[in-house]
Amino acid sequence: MPDLKARRPPYNSSMSDMIKLKPSKTKQVDAGYGHLADEFPEAELDSKLLGVAGLQRAGYRTVFIGNGAPDFPAALRSDIVFARDNLLNCCVDAKLPHYPFEDFTDVLRRLQHLRE
Repeated sequence: MPDLKARRPPYNSSMSDMIKLKPSKTKQVDAGYGHLADEFPEAELDSKLLGVAGLQRAGYRTVFIGNGAPDFPAALRSDIVFARDNLLNCCVDAKLPHYPFEDFTDVLRRLQHLRE
């Protein structure tokens, strides 16, 4: 199991102090038949992987949370992966260690457990 104590903040820090969020930039587009879909610029997909690699080069442990097949390259590089939907299927197919999740409450609970 990955060591979450690497580059750990002081003991009295809250979990939110430990986590730096880097949300991806998407826009909703009409996917037809009254459905909306997320549209990712190609450069944005690459930036997820580059973001993970850059944090690791700086000595950080990385946690990746995703739900789509395009997230898989960044998940492959990450130390800990939380996956749902199509990313979950990719992780299972590739036998990539991961934690399934339904919502961010699941993620926070698991991170707290891993931290202890």
